[in-house]
Amino acid sequence: MDKNKQYMTEAIVGMVVLIALIVFAVWLLIRRENNTDKATEVYPTEAVEETADNTEDIREATDNAGSSNTSNTAGIDLTKQNRDKKAGNDGKAAELSQVYTPGEPMEWTLDEYQLPELYACWDAYELDAVTDLIQLERVRKISATLKDSDNYYYYGESDRSGNPDGKGLAVYADDTYYFGEWKSGKRAGEGMWVRVFVDEPGTVNGITGVTWHQYSGQWSDDYPNGQGQENIRYDADSTDAGYEDFAIQNAIGGFKNGMYNGEMYIMTNIGGGSTIDWYGTAKEGVFSYIGDKKGYMGKRAIWRAGDGYETGEEDNCRWILPADNADYGIAGLKRS
Repeated sequence: MDKNKQYMTEAIVGMVVLIALIVFAVWLLIRRENNTDKATEVYPTEAVEETADNTEDIREATDNAGSSNTSNTAGIDLTKQNRDKKAGNDGKAAELSQVYTPGEPMEWTLDEYQLPELYACWDAYELDAVTDLIQLERVRKISATLKDSDNYYYYGESDRSGNPDGKGLAVYADDTYYFGEWKSGKRAGEGMWVRVFVDEPGTVNGITGVTWHQYSGQWSDDYPNGQGQENIRYDADSTDAGYEDFAIQNAIGGFKNGMYNGEMYIMTNIGGGSTIDWYGTAKEGVFSYIGDKKGYMGKRAIWRAGDGYETGEEDNCRWILPADNADYGIAGLKRS
């Protein structure tokens, strides 16, 4: 009788253990399915397909690479083709127009002190005060009323016909400003143009993380013409310029209708921090090639490295595809 009880007890214990194992196995299966669903949400089918395509592109590029300059890998080429692909893909607002369309001057009448205050600071070359003012809401509201318009508010000297002539301040849409000389209603002489990104970093030349975009120098017929300097500032924490990208930070030299033209000194920003100096020659937005050699995937050299990055090697240059050697100039100030 005692043996029967013992057998029954063992059977019950075994049954309980079996049930527990079954429950545990079911729990593991459910958990695995849930994790699979989460992974699917994080890595959708489109992303997997895109990764596969990129891998194939890399493999094809490696197969077709030349033997002489295989270390010159592609960065972000600052041309229209690359910009169109990049702008707006991250869900943020797309880059503003590359070209400038002249508008009509208007008088700001909602108050009597905002523009005179900004004019006085700029005229005294108190640029720290200017920087503070154009980021204030009370000044930004002036630019905001011009959304989607080519017109501008003007304060300054005028000719007998009422056209801007002499020294004056213009406020455009998109937190954009010009202070300097005018002739018969057009920017001409010496002047400074500034586009500031206040709420969040913007996009210039397909590179995100821009906080400030500026041109200072000579103007004629409403466009940068002559000697000048373009300056672009980046927020290192939000820019997508990686260590293989060459985002222009300074471009000093000649300009024609907003395009690089003549001897140019270029400083590029790498990864939002490090910089490299380059030298090249451009003609209306197209850089002259250095030598007749071809590099990786048929690329050509357009800039020669300068102090700070020079190694003494003949091939220490900026290499791009010939199809991308076009449209180099100041975004927002090019003549169409």
